Amino acid sequence: MSSFSDQKPSIKELECSQTVTEPAVNNDKLALGASIKRYPKVVAYTFAIITGVLYVGFDTVIVGTVTALPFFQRDFGRPEPNTEFGWALPATWISLWSALGPLGAIFGGIFAGWFQDRAGRKLSLTTGSLIAIVAIAIMYCSNLPSDVDARRGVFLMSKLLQGSSVGVILATIQTYISEITPPCLRGPIMALFPTFILLGQLAGAAVIFAMSSEHSPRSYLISFASQWVFAVLPLIMSIIMPQSPVWLLQRERIDEAHIVQRRLHNSDFDVAASIKQMKAAIILDRRQAAETSYVDCFKSTDRRRTLVVILASTLPMLFGLPLLASASYFIQQVGMKASLSLVFLLIGIALGFVSNGVSVWITSKVGRRLLTLASGMAAQQFCTPQFA
Repeated sequence: MSSFSDQKPSIKELECSQTVTEPAVNNDKLALGASIKRYPKVVAYTFAIITGVLYVGFDTVIVGTVTALPFFQRDFGRPEPNTEFGWALPATWISLWSALGPLGAIFGGIFAGWFQDRAGRKLSLTTGSLIAIVAIAIMYCSNLPSDVDARRGVFLMSKLLQGSSVGVILATIQTYISEITPPCLRGPIMALFPTFILLGQLAGAAVIFAMSSEHSPRSYLISFASQWVFAVLPLIMSIIMPQSPVWLLQRERIDEAHIVQRRLHNSDFDVAASIKQMKAAIILDRRQAAETSYVDCFKSTDRRRTLVVILASTLPMLFGLPLLASASYFIQQVGMKASLSLVFLLIGIALGFVSNGVSVWITSKVGRRLLTLASGMAAQQFCTPQFA
């Protein structure tokens, strides 16, 4: 009778083999409906874990649009007789609040990349959720200092910490989903990220709009506290979800990887074959990592790929998307009533949600390049002032 190690060789043993090739994928051509029927448990887990992305969108709108609430302007601003409520927020602090969130997300993403490889995806998601809970607590208490600059500073610190939690949560969820989903589902599942972010933004805008009729500091304090609901979701998911089988294989915990794969799939799924494929993929990744470096991304033909990815990632920022979180406050400064400015925010997010759904269908018909060019020209046409 053969031993367990003979049946399931370790990653190290496979790395010594000279015959490891790219693993074959048998189900990458399945239609979406057939893929869902084939992998119902994977779909269920991915939909559960992707709810954590709601926090990302909700946080963006709450901490960005809270500046439109009159009592936040009073407690964190300065007297300004020419405005609707007689208060205005200093431009310097608005800029700092807008910048520190994304900066924190950068640090959070970098930390998550290192931490989740050492502690696992579950603990990384737990850590991101706990950071978010602490950040919201600090934000909730930011109005307690008697000095206005101290209040602004505490709010700024909470923004930085909350941004880092967004980076950790988003990076961990993306990694986890990419590791448990088969190729035939990976694209459609990843395409849901913008949809769930927009759903979170829509919920956040609805909360801000509802609180705009509250004539006390409770208007922004309740808005801050509502973030705890979405911050707890990743924590719950980190307890429920199984560990990533890829991470377990990387740690030579092969028995546990088999158990997780059985939990993620139906009883007729070939667990042994899938583990073998993942092992081969890990070995190929390690070999490629040993032969290349980040500098290679900017050499030869890879330079073009890298620049395309950078451009695609920065296009929303180049269009001024981060500034839209504070759009309600800005248009108040030019004379629009607070309630109407929040209605515009809700309409804008709802249109974005519809556009995201339509773009998925259009992309399958005309391709990504044409859609990107057409969207860019349309944005330029509508956003550039027209002079007679």
